[in-house]
Amino acid sequence: MGQMGDRRMVKTKFSALALAALMPMTAAAQSNALTAPDSLVSNPTSIVPSLHAEALLPILDELGLDYQGATLPDGRRIILAAAPNGLKFQLTPTACENNNKRCRGLHLLSLFETNAPSRTVAAFNYRYAFVSTGVDDSGVAYVSRYDIADYGTPKGNIAVSIANYLHMASTFDRHLFEATQTVQKEALDTDLAANGLNMQGILADGDLAAQIGLSPSSHQVSFEAMTDVVDTFIKADGLAPGRIVNAVTGKR
Repeated sequence: MGQMGDRRMVKTKFSALALAALMPMTAAAQSNALTAPDSLVSNPTSIVPSLHAEALLPILDELGLDYQGATLPDGRRIILAAAPNGLKFQLTPTACENNNKRCRGLHLLSLFETNAPSRTVAAFNYRYAFVSTGVDDSGVAYVSRYDIADYGTPKGNIAVSIANYLHMASTFDRHLFEATQTVQKEALDTDLAANGLNMQGILADGDLAAQIGLSPSSHQVSFEAMTDVVDTFIKADGLAPGRIVNAVTGKR
């Protein structure tokens, strides 16, 4: 079935889908490189007024992602998706009105069954501000992101957010795997810092950086620098105590 046929199927049958009885709908668009924001989707500056499930499907098509729709028991419409590398993730529109046709938020979530220690997850959560990671009571690790678009958002912004989320979720997957391969079975922040050093090495090789689509102004590079930013501000507060770091008062 072609791309438009898939999309019509979603629009006409979304509300009738049950989570336990999903029919897969494969995105027909070819995969795009997820590192060049200006090439991710067509008309990237056009405004998407709502983040409801049906509005997201054309973007997933252009990103070359596979997906299937579902309706949760509470009536919320969600999307179960998979990246070309096999990473499964869920997109849940939030803050919805008008029978889920007007949604102002989007929650992205990937779950991982792992025996990596909680310290491993905490180290990742500390280093990368773009996503949030944790461990469920059942021991399943997760990486999530929450986007807000109360007044709509450019189509390209949604695509770039999803692409960078997938980059971080894949990094988290490797982080969890490596944590279970070491003798200590612990992955400290110093191990994660190697990601930043490797990226700097790639940037130093202009041809290699161009080949994989990495630039100094990319979000991926900025992600690796966030811990350094925190450290910089903490040290700056040491020169002028109280100017930057908040005292905990419990009265705000």
